[in-house]
Amino acid sequence: MNRKMKAEKKTEPSRIQMNSTKNASSNPTEYSSIFVKGLAETSKYKDDNGTPNAPQGYLTCDHFTLGRWQSNVRRLRRAGKLPVEQVEKLNRLGFSWTPRRDAFQRGIFETLKYEEKFGDTNASQTHVTDGGYQLCMWQTH
Repeated sequence: MNRKMKAEKKTEPSRIQMNSTKNASSNPTEYSSIFVKGLAETSKYKDDNGTPNAPQGYLTCDHFTLGRWQSNVRRLRRAGKLPVEQVEKLNRLGFSWTPRRDAFQRGIFETLKYEEKFGDTNASQTHVTDGGYQLCMWQTH
């Protein structure tokens, strides 16, 4: 493959980008309708699950890749490419911009509470906090 073909191959839109109406992985700032759809699905996810933050692979019943869309929105914000009004709309839902860090902090917090109550930091395999948090699962992963 010559250099020109390699360069063309790199700039060729992915199948996901070409199919942006069905898949939320394209740039939300390029397609405001995709941002509106992602925001609506995030709100619905929050109503159904108590948190607006969907797992990476989460797919809605109409095949919207909400988890991937949320990851892309986070990436765009880190790069300074997400409009402030979109950031604010997600903030109003309680959207987490750093879900891994938040999960780690929650695990530490719950571990300290467990230690205070039981005198040990290693949660039993069956322990679930009053808020439904499975501490042992977090500790083993």
